[in-house]
Amino acid sequence: MCGSVGINTVYVGHQQAKACLISRLSCERAGTRFNVRGTNDYGHVANFVETEQVIFLDNNHVASYLLVRGSIPLFWEQTGVQVGTHKLRVSRGNEISHPAFERHLATLQYLYGKQVIINLVGNKEGEFTIGSMYKAHHKSSRFRDDIPYIAFDYHHYCSRGREENLALMLKDRIRKHFDEFEFYYSLGNDGPKMYQSGTFRINCID
Repeated sequence: MCGSVGINTVYVGHQQAKACLISRLSCERAGTRFNVRGTNDYGHVANFVETEQVIFLDNNHVASYLLVRGSIPLFWEQTGVQVGTHKLRVSRGNEISHPAFERHLATLQYLYGKQVIINLVGNKEGEFTIGSMYKAHHKSSRFRDDIPYIAFDYHHYCSRGREENLALMLKDRIRKHFDEFEFYYSLGNDGPKMYQSGTFRINCID
């Protein structure tokens, strides 16, 4: 398994807790940035990462929240040698891409339950092209009514230190889904009292 783990001590009022962030990188479509993009025929995407935040409280209470991210599940690539010169190119047409797109969403539902797509790509050149294709595939997908698609141009709204726009402009759009999915919560020896029922599936151009 490839990934990372970070653990820090945090304080909430008089209580001490351990905050743990775990990221697990999928081995199904491995490869370095720019060299591996998009999906394969099985619906496995590049740079697919499952990230879990776990909070351990002093009273043995445990809370956990999980989300996933990965490359846009279409057939595309970025050619070039130097960073900044990589040109985005679609390598397969819509009809050939669609079965892999459907397999990807089916796998997400099977593994994680309910899904919401959050697409953070922008409107510049290649990003606009692949983002438009992503939206079109979702619109024609058998999952279109079950899996909401939310587009948010992260670089346009949040670049130059304007991350507060995430709360101002995106939070309200995902709030009902966040509340619906809930999170995992366990009361020590009493066992789990709540389970997370879905995840946000997030992507930027990476």
